[in-house]
Amino acid sequence: MTNNKKLIKRFYALILIITLAAGTAFSGTAANAVFAGGSSASGALELYDYSTKSTYTYNNAQLKYTYNGINVPLGAPGILSSNNVSLAPVYDVFQIGLGFGYKYDAGKITLTNGGNTMVMEIGSKTAYFNGEKMTLQAAPIRIKYNASGKSRVLVPSRNVAESFGYSYKWIAAESTVAISKTLKISYNKRTYTYTGTQADVSYNGKVVNVVNFPSVMISNVAMLRAYQVFVSSLGCSYNYNKSTKKITISKGDIVIEMKRDSTKCTINGKEADCGIAPRLIANKLNGKQYMFLPGRFIAESLGYSYTWSQAQKRSIITSTEKTGNYDLVYNSKQEELSEEDVSKTYYSFFVDENKRLAYEKVIDNTVTEIDNADYSGIAAANLLSFNRNEELELSGTDEVTSELYFECYEMKFDSPVSKISSELTDDSIEVSFSNSMAVNKKYNFQGSLIGDISLGYSEANKTLNMVMKTNASYPYYDIKLLDDGKTARVIVYPNYLTGLTFGTDKHGDYIRFEGLTAFNYTINVDDVNGQIIMSLENTANTLGNISFPSDLFEDYFVNAVLYETDPNRLELIINAPKNKEKYKVVSDSVNLYLYFNYKEVIADTEIDDSKEEIEEKIDNTEIEIKLPEGVSFKDITTSDLYLSKKILVKIPGNYTSFYSTNKITNKYKAVESINVSYENGYTVITFKTSKIQAFKLYDESENGRVYIKIANPKEIYNKIIVLDAGHGGIDPGAVANGYNEKDINYAVTNTYCKQKFENSGIKVYFTRYTDVKIDLYVRADFPTQVQADLFISVHQDSASAAANGTAT
Repeated sequence: MTNNKKLIKRFYALILIITLAAGTAFSGTAANAVFAGGSSASGALELYDYSTKSTYTYNNAQLKYTYNGINVPLGAPGILSSNNVSLAPVYDVFQIGLGFGYKYDAGKITLTNGGNTMVMEIGSKTAYFNGEKMTLQAAPIRIKYNASGKSRVLVPSRNVAESFGYSYKWIAAESTVAISKTLKISYNKRTYTYTGTQADVSYNGKVVNVVNFPSVMISNVAMLRAYQVFVSSLGCSYNYNKSTKKITISKGDIVIEMKRDSTKCTINGKEADCGIAPRLIANKLNGKQYMFLPGRFIAESLGYSYTWSQAQKRSIITSTEKTGNYDLVYNSKQEELSEEDVSKTYYSFFVDENKRLAYEKVIDNTVTEIDNADYSGIAAANLLSFNRNEELELSGTDEVTSELYFECYEMKFDSPVSKISSELTDDSIEVSFSNSMAVNKKYNFQGSLIGDISLGYSEANKTLNMVMKTNASYPYYDIKLLDDGKTARVIVYPNYLTGLTFGTDKHGDYIRFEGLTAFNYTINVDDVNGQIIMSLENTANTLGNISFPSDLFEDYFVNAVLYETDPNRLELIINAPKNKEKYKVVSDSVNLYLYFNYKEVIADTEIDDSKEEIEEKIDNTEIEIKLPEGVSFKDITTSDLYLSKKILVKIPGNYTSFYSTNKITNKYKAVESINVSYENGYTVITFKTSKIQAFKLYDESENGRVYIKIANPKEIYNKIIVLDAGHGGIDPGAVANGYNEKDINYAVTNTYCKQKFENSGIKVYFTRYTDVKIDLYVRADFPTQVQADLFISVHQDSASAAANGTAT
């Protein structure tokens, strides 16, 4: 045996010793978790196997499946193969995003997604993915569940999921397979990486199957599929006219008429506002496209009861005696109205209606992909330029709109471009020019809407990629290719202020800003000059500068003015504000409200069942973190940088302006500072502590906040161990055959052991995360700092094959 082989043998033995030691010290928590749920069958299943033409009794676990946290409705459960591999009913589970084909005579199963194809056969572990041979963990089978009479084709779920790029997790204790993948959706010719809540629906206690395209949240409103929910499940009548975009949905004698992408609607001829416009949304993962409607508005307008369960992530709809009866829904509702329920408008400014329609027409007719099939040669880009408000003919209108602010980025080629495609992400517009090339280069034209622009050429697919970093979230943009095919333009639009209203509603008096899209804003209090300054970023002024009448606002401020500081930026300056602590900003779809005396109103129909899951009650020692609209608990990630004495809470998106208004108050002596920053697409809340601290987050997101408890480690964790990778940095430890002891020590603790203790219920601290030398007194003191129950320092020895015996 060579020296390095002996070392490796000892390393594996050491891993086993550490595992056994930890299992003994902590009552086998980690070990037991591996096998939990392995025999949690809820009754035996009588199964008929079509291949062997025989019936057998299955007594093992009956498996469940979730997709992005939503339970997948199954006609029949999954089962475990003889070698404990999950076999899933392929059509039930993988309707989430895969095309499915099955040839009964050949037993051939074909799954497709985009350009990927997977082919399997009943009874064979050999499969092909995009033509390449692969071996499955278990062979697919076709069986009949005798009790229900249902037949299913079952496939090895992990092989399928991971082959098509899904994340896969086995939860043994619950006999559940959790499958997940980032959802990409598109509507209004824009593509989004959707990171919000994905929800399901129930009607009269029965879950509606929407797993292949779940409900999504737009401005914190659950949008439900029109046909699957309201027609198939609730039995409503529904019609959508593609040419006019008119939507008609009815139940009994209640008729709602709407228009796609508009909040204006009528209920039995009377004007109403649905809050969030109906959207035709496409799931980019599976190509499915459905009409989505604002769930609460439609359900309650038709006389149903609607509640939202935060714990279940579910819209709960139930029928009532009022369902489909106009008199019972609306005449009784009028009698119940009080003065507090009546909204009033005192003063308003609006852009000329023809101008507003022209703006909307431009936005509605934007193009994000062009196929110029007449050309197939290679086009070389030789110039990228930038213009603002150039006299251009914009999509959807014949007018030359010099009043309309936009930014135009123009690329000139030496020959016609064959195809242009694009995608809008969280922080950029990504444009691809097929069969085109250019020198890799970075630009910055100092635009208001676009920052850095990077050009990159891919030799592999002969494509020029242009990444345009956006200064605002999800702007509208338009792609044009001029008639000669050699000039491509990307035109980027800001939001446009189209209306301003002073009024009152159940929350109090307000100024309401109305735009074409949601506003990006900041608000700052200037105590020195006695002002509140509200900035509307990436917003063009279509109303002109406005001074607010003092007689209407004397209870709230002395005077105020709205003016343009840049063609693409507005400021509202409020002088001498009164009771500014009662001011509150609320974003609602394309409207932004500034309330002067905000009053909370709690809806009676909200279900508060998520609180039942919190075992430890929240008291006033936790730090409250308010959440921006649309952010849920599952969106939040955390990092424990204990060696730097930092705790990070990360929220996707840029909400620094939100937290400049909704400041986080420190309640702990051990917390030296709280800082909010924007880094790599995330808002990062950093808690800097004076000593190593542990933490725990509490979910109160249904009330728009979370709480964080920061305390000594033993107050948070029941079992704590420290793993110390010996040596490091300039101290290599034992050296043999090109191996350094420090590197092997680190691999044992920070790779193998780290994986072993994940999800074990044991908190593990590591003395080092990099290749650095740590003094012995520091290593010895570290377990005391973290209040460890067990300290393990990992070392190796180098010896010849002749060595015998043990060493301690």
